[in-house]
Amino acid sequence: MTADGDDVRMEFDPAEWIPDWFWDRIHQGGQDRARFQEVCRQMERGELAELIYKFDELTNIFINPPFRPPFPSLEAWLEDTAHWVLSQGKEFFDQVWQNPALFWTLKNDNMSVTQAEQGYQGIPELVWTERFPGEDIPGHRQDE
Repeated sequence: MTADGDDVRMEFDPAEWIPDWFWDRIHQGGQDRARFQEVCRQMERGELAELIYKFDELTNIFINPPFRPPFPSLEAWLEDTAHWVLSQGKEFFDQVWQNPALFWTLKNDNMSVTQAEQGYQGIPELVWTERFPGEDIPGHRQDE
């Protein structure tokens, strides 16, 4: 992408790339970390690995324009905010997708920290390590 026309939304169609089962699992968690942890514990091994991969893939979208704010920001903070946005469900994701400035506001308000109890960051990975100790997550960035 070029600097003058950057918009990851032109290259990514959420309706095509985010499966319904992903949003179903997010919804089942009810924006509650403990409840989402139980949802993850009930998943089959392959589904849990795919959920983790999907979270990675989707959070990486938010480090690109137009979600990257015009002010300096570390990619990790953008990913934290992206995890929080995804944890809120499909409808909220769609709002942010249509209005990238909302993402900037959420990042500036540090929502991934101040409202951390409503975010699912790290939970699927935690469940993986509980259930499959010492095993790498297929397709997952192992540097985390």
